[in-house]
Amino acid sequence: MRLTTFTTLRELPGYSSLVLAMLLLGLTKSITEPYITLFAVNQARMSPVQLGVFLALLSLSAILISTRLAHRFDHKPGRRLALLALAVAATGYLLLTTTTNYLLLTLIAVVFLAAGAAPFPQLFAVAKGHLDHLDSAIATHGITALRSSFSLAWAVGPFLGAVILARFGFHGLFLATAAFYLLTLWTVSRIKDFTPGKAVVAHFSDQQGLPGQPIWPVLASFGLFYTAMSMGIIALPIYVTRTAHGSASDVGLMFGLSALLEVVVMLGLVLLPFRFSTEGLIRLALALFVLYFALVAALPYVGWLVAAQGIRAVSIALVMSLGISYFQSLMPGRVGFATALFSNSAIAAEIIASLGAGAWAQVFGYQAIFPLCAGLAGASWALMFFIQSRIRKGL
Repeated sequence: MRLTTFTTLRELPGYSSLVLAMLLLGLTKSITEPYITLFAVNQARMSPVQLGVFLALLSLSAILISTRLAHRFDHKPGRRLALLALAVAATGYLLLTTTTNYLLLTLIAVVFLAAGAAPFPQLFAVAKGHLDHLDSAIATHGITALRSSFSLAWAVGPFLGAVILARFGFHGLFLATAAFYLLTLWTVSRIKDFTPGKAVVAHFSDQQGLPGQPIWPVLASFGLFYTAMSMGIIALPIYVTRTAHGSASDVGLMFGLSALLEVVVMLGLVLLPFRFSTEGLIRLALALFVLYFALVAALPYVGWLVAAQGIRAVSIALVMSLGISYFQSLMPGRVGFATALFSNSAIAAEIIASLGAGAWAQVFGYQAIFPLCAGLAGASWALMFFIQSRIRKGL
């Protein structure tokens, strides 16, 4: 990032607080979400079927809540909805300390925990309102910096969560999560609401992005990408330990290395001036994802799999850091809804992947998941290429 860009963002009222809030939100989610399934199985004694229903209902409720709040944001922009969602989520984690009853836990998840998915798109929508007054390149850098702070938290949060869990158990972990949610709430409360510009409140229908351009094919492309990513996450630990004859520590090394490299790539996007279009970088990311899965399927050796994480990291970092701005540019009058669509595409993909990966592996084996992921990523690239070609031609 050029010095003038860095100075502009630093001096923008509320931006530093937004970066801090995004970092805290990332820590809040990363210290506990990796261990929810352990709590469900080991403490609440959920069966595989009960766990699947629990997680599916949690994800579906998260999509519904995020979408509903996004619509309300577009009608009346502001940080109040993020504050509400943070408070509700904090309450949910406090309630988790009181019961292990399956029905009560499911109710808590659907009503309270699911609200924790809403602050992420809400804060990016708030940030878009603050950044809209700046040059578009600086605004894109600003969104990317926010996304990198969230990813940075995920590079350290799971380790912090493991320490808390080992020392204080799930009771202490959930209390810490509630405390982090409240700390995030306090940080967001210090951000002044922006003054909506002309681009904030418009009258696009749900079917539109750019005038005449449907948003749903773009959503489908990103959904295919996230489905491939989620299936790969499910299959990689089993593939590494069974097929590549690696260890659990090798799996941890791969995921940790990928997360670290993702942050490096995102920071590189922030620190360096753009030399390529956002659309071109997204297509590159999708093509790299095809290459990653092809290499993993063809080279079941730990050394090669570790090296391939560099390709994975570049692909994921580009999509996650530029995807938000891309969705918002397609729906300039509905930044809340656009950001929620981007976020919800990942949540929906997790549901599809959890069901699809299990069924595919049952028939063809876990190794066969990676060619399937390559095909999904290839379909995502082809669909994105088709969409962007039509946009360039004005169709």
